[in-house]
Parts: sequence; structure tokens; C-alpha cells
Amino acid sequence: MEQELPIKLPDDFTLIRLQEVIRMTGLSRSSVYRLIGAGSFPQPVPLTDSQERSAPIGFLLSEVKDWVRQRLEARNGGVPPASV
Repeated sequence: MEQELPIKLPDDFTLIRLQEVIRMTGLSRSSVYRLIGAGSFPQPVPLTDSQERSAPIGFLLSEVKDWVRQRLEARNGGVPPASV
């Protein structure tokens, strides 16, 4: 049986789910949604046309990485991190 190789997309085309966002940021689910509502966190991408509250969403990996990078810069007095 052949093993499928994972597709590697650039970060600005890679969607990650909420659980991965939580793992990357250390934020709780409610904190992520609170920051989204305040305009302080990347907006989610709807994965279906459903308007249901439980409809699946994703986040652009590049935007989440940028948010983390900004938090690190804020901590370091504006100095960018070596690599994230």
C-alpha cells in the first residue's frame, strides 16, 4: 500500500484549526474568540457556507505566526525575535 505524502503549502495558504491555534498561542478558546471580537486577533476563515454557530473555521497559519511574532516583539521592546 502506497503512503500518501503530505501536501506542503506556503504558510499564507495553510489553514489550521482552532485546536492548533490554541496550542500555538497558549490562549484558551474563549480568549481567542474575545480577541477576534476586539479586532486583536486574525479573523477566522469559514470552511463551509454554513451560518451555524458551530460551523467549521480555520485560521491562516501565516497570520497566527505574525500575531505571535508581534507579541514577542512587544515583550522585547520592539526587537524582532530571532526566529519563530
